[in-house]
Amino acid sequence: MKEPKKTKIIKLKDFKITELNYNYNINSKLKELTIGLKYKVEFNESSNKRYSVIFHLLIENIEQEFVLECKAVALFETSKPIDKDFKISNFVQTNSPAIAFPFLRSFINTFTTNAGIKPIILPAFNFAAAKEVTKEEKE
Repeated sequence: MKEPKKTKIIKLKDFKITELNYNYNINSKLKELTIGLKYKVEFNESSNKRYSVIFHLLIENIEQEFVLECKAVALFETSKPIDKDFKISNFVQTNSPAIAFPFLRSFINTFTTNAGIKPIILPAFNFAAAKEVTKEEKE
């Protein structure tokens, strides 16, 4: 009887906001906000069991009376060494950002609430579709 292939155990070890830029004009109405989200996966060369998802979020309105720019890093750890197949797998490229995104979403909501403005709730983000767009752009 063939044994099933053992998979790596993945853990989200840490999530940190690494950079924050906030600019708000007291007269701003916070209408017509544009939200831009970029992300990338980076692998730790010094540890073959760790990788990071790096987010860059930019929220602003047309008049630029409101700007909120945030960079964040989610650190993941695996139970086994990372190989080439794992690096390009859907889990790493799609699921890992989807696992970490709610932490960024929560931070933005809490930050804007505590800043005394209307809370910003980031919409859901389709990481699978974003991966397909990125793949098409590379081709």
